[in-house]
Amino acid sequence: MMVALRRHRSMVISLATALALLVAVLGSSLVADAQEPAPPAVELTPQAAQDFLDERLPALLDEHGAPGLVAAIVSGGEQAAAAGYGFANVEQQRRISPSTTVFETASIAKSFTTMAVLQLVDRGLIDLRADINTYLGQGLEVADTFPGQPVTMHHLLTHTAGFEDALGADGAPSAEEVPSLEEYVAGTPMKRVQPPGRFVAYSNYGMSLAGLVVQELAGTSFEDYTAENVFGPLAMASTEFLPVSEARAKQDVATTYYADGSPTEAIHLAGTPAGTAVTTADDMSRFMRALLGGGELDGQRVLSPRSAQQMLTRQAGMDPRVAGAGYGTWQFQLGPPPGFGHGGDLPGIHTQYVVVPELDRGIFVAVNGDDSDKSMAVNPLEDLRFSVVKEFLEAFAPESAWPGAAPDPSVDLSRYEGAFVTTRNSATDFTKLRALLDNLSVSANDDGTLSIKGPSALDETWLPAGDGLFVAENGEDMAAFVEEDGRVIALALNINPTQAYEKVAWYEQPRLHLLSWAAAALVLLSVLAWPVAAAIRRVRGRARRDSTRGAFLARLIAAVAATSSVALIVLLAYGLANSSVLEQWLFTSPGWLLVPVTVGALAAAASAVAAVLAWKHGWWSTLGRAHYSLVALAAIVFVSLGWTYNLMWTPFG
Repeated sequence: MMVALRRHRSMVISLATALALLVAVLGSSLVADAQEPAPPAVELTPQAAQDFLDERLPALLDEHGAPGLVAAIVSGGEQAAAAGYGFANVEQQRRISPSTTVFETASIAKSFTTMAVLQLVDRGLIDLRADINTYLGQGLEVADTFPGQPVTMHHLLTHTAGFEDALGADGAPSAEEVPSLEEYVAGTPMKRVQPPGRFVAYSNYGMSLAGLVVQELAGTSFEDYTAENVFGPLAMASTEFLPVSEARAKQDVATTYYADGSPTEAIHLAGTPAGTAVTTADDMSRFMRALLGGGELDGQRVLSPRSAQQMLTRQAGMDPRVAGAGYGTWQFQLGPPPGFGHGGDLPGIHTQYVVVPELDRGIFVAVNGDDSDKSMAVNPLEDLRFSVVKEFLEAFAPESAWPGAAPDPSVDLSRYEGAFVTTRNSATDFTKLRALLDNLSVSANDDGTLSIKGPSALDETWLPAGDGLFVAENGEDMAAFVEEDGRVIALALNINPTQAYEKVAWYEQPRLHLLSWAAAALVLLSVLAWPVAAAIRRVRGRARRDSTRGAFLARLIAAVAATSSVALIVLLAYGLANSSVLEQWLFTSPGWLLVPVTVGALAAAASAVAAVLAWKHGWWSTLGRAHYSLVALAAIVFVSLGWTYNLMWTPFG
């Protein structure tokens, strides 16, 4: 999600390698906090801003293959330029306009919510360090999971409260079934899985909870409060919190598209303050100007200078040497000059704004479609929206060089080895499967470098820069290892400050789980040999040795276990192959997804009993009994992993 995505990857690798060799030859000592000054910033005149948009955005749009995008640039307290390219609706050939085309903001809405919270801080109604339960009504309280360590508004605004992130509670099957904000919070008791402040873990629930506090203290709906106190004073006439289905009925909302060019399916989101808002590029330029103006725009003050600064200043993070969080914002470059902002993603919609306070400039971008299959991007973190922001920052707000780094064979790096799993994960629903997709494997190399492998790793080889900080050999990212009581507990990537990666025990490693799942499935599929063998015997006219009713039922039960495993694999494969289906599952967590493993659990238990009976009563040959026992064991392994990833119903919830 972050900057540091360098464009010419091969050139950077060559330069980084040459630099590393030069430093090794000279025997220079590397200081982790030593930085080269940033190149002087280019003057951002209205003409320069418009030229950038007109020259680069059409080219990037063509390169990535999305249907359309809109952008607005602010500088010196004014909107310097704004333009739309491509189509708001491909079928109708409706062009995008920065002033009239409305876009879903997705998670950019969290910055609006934060502004509303900080207004109440300015009025003395909220203490950022007080127990959040101080402001919540009965039935809405946060559990006292870690006595003496309450969740505070500071934790909510920096995503450090320690909540799980169970996506299944964030949506509803239809617009009519979307709960109110109070119903959503009361009906979604997210577990506290970490002490507050320990890890960064992006939380839609946490920001919704912050919005509920605004509603409770203001005595009016969250939507009405923000309309009257945020969007109204800032003259953001086309911006409001409401479901996109309602927005389409009264505004020109851009149609959103999947990578194959088909329109996206509707997602009915709960938790309004976390992501259910719409806006235009012109309105977002006013919001950015208010932040850069110390909370004031056109004589209207919406925040105190102190609160505005808190949104544009680092407030939390895993390590100060990699990107962290402001209040309702994320760092997009460490600086100097530092940049802060927020992004948002929903099916077919990708948004981003970044402001650079030191230079009084910023950019907003919204894209109404996923990168197409012809896109040149090789990483999700290089999509069209990020490419625009990256090029803007490189052109008009270049960042200082990162710390020097080079291989050091004299240092033992084995302490950093292990498996690391995203902290943004579920403890209660099947979206815990994200751990299988978002994890990192770290190993030490003999040449004094680290290997970091995983979907989020932008390179495999990482060079030490001192004190647990590593720089990717290709120059695209930095990694900082976090220690507690003298042991490594987590890994933070500069490219994505919205989460950390927690080190897990060997038996919790996702790779081990995948291999075990695959092995168990293969053993379970071996039951197909039974009917094949029976057919061969029948053809040859041989008598059956397992004709007892007990033996027949035993194999039938094992077949049910095998069928359940196949059903789960088919379901998951179908979801992965159909993005619209998978999105619906993720946001609504349908109960029938638990049926295969739940049925399989009953069959696995019965198979284990049958295996014992098979040895007791001498069913089949010795080899046949051994095979059946192995099948029963495989069923137990398969079900155990299903239970681990919350794919099984239990009476305990």
